[in-house]
Amino acid sequence: MSSPVLPASLVVRKDGSVLQTVTGFAFPHAIGGLPRIDVRMYDVHGYNVGVTYRGPDRRAPWVTLYSLPGRPTDGLLDTFVDSEDCLLYTSDAAD
Repeated sequence: MSSPVLPASLVVRKDGSVLQTVTGFAFPHAIGGLPRIDVRMYDVHGYNVGVTYRGPDRRAPWVTLYSLPGRPTDGLLDTFVDSEDCLLYTSDAAD
């Protein structure tokens, strides 16, 4: 099985973390014992991503971090609309 092709804005580092180059955020393989189970892109460039960490069973915590780089021309309303669009795009947002 081949690895997925990622845009230049997302880099898998040697330690297994995923670096979002436009923000400088690095998402480690695990946080607090929760393994990273998904990195979801909300645009073709990988500028808007959601990174999910989840424990091994249904009672374990489930954490999704959303990273959207700021743009100097955006106002606060634009930022909220972009964030809402990303949340509505996820399959689990309605649960």
